[in-house]
Amino acid sequence: MDKAIVIKIGGATLGSHDTTIADIVALQERGRSLVIVHGGGKMITSWLEKRGIKTRFINGERVTDEQTLGVVVSVLAGVVNKEIVADINARGGLAIGISGVDGGLIQGKFKNKELGYVGEVARINPAWRRCFRPAIYRWWRPSPSTLRRRSPPACSISTPISSPARLPPPSAPKSWSS
Repeated sequence: MDKAIVIKIGGATLGSHDTTIADIVALQERGRSLVIVHGGGKMITSWLEKRGIKTRFINGERVTDEQTLGVVVSVLAGVVNKEIVADINARGGLAIGISGVDGGLIQGKFKNKELGYVGEVARINPAWRRCFRPAIYRWWRPSPSTLRRRSPPACSISTPISSPARLPPPSAPKSWSS
């Protein structure tokens, strides 16, 4: 199996004049395996404002309390991820979307107490491949008639690394696993 190309899309990247999604579909058409990791900071800020939740940043990183975390997870895993997947599929690509929480895919550790529920990736759980990839290839039958359908689906991963219910409070030890 080819190594996947990891593409990081910042929330500010996507717009009406952006070619990122078209480029992703073109890479798929060439048979490349893709993993898309995305942000969504502007949309998170907008949703927080609509809910009257103040946003504070320290050195460019959002301070995230429990209430903010609920919005972050909703926006990244529920809105942004699905919009990216839908856009890829609408342009003739093939994509599925998952969150870092799914299957304990992304395991992290807290950055520091000041930032609250902000973490950094400590480890990517390789176990997901044993169930995820075979399931995709059983479900998704390549069609010899089109190159696009012989390309593996792109996997869009939202960045939350644990759900609010499973996170220890920021004062707890500095590591956790999903």
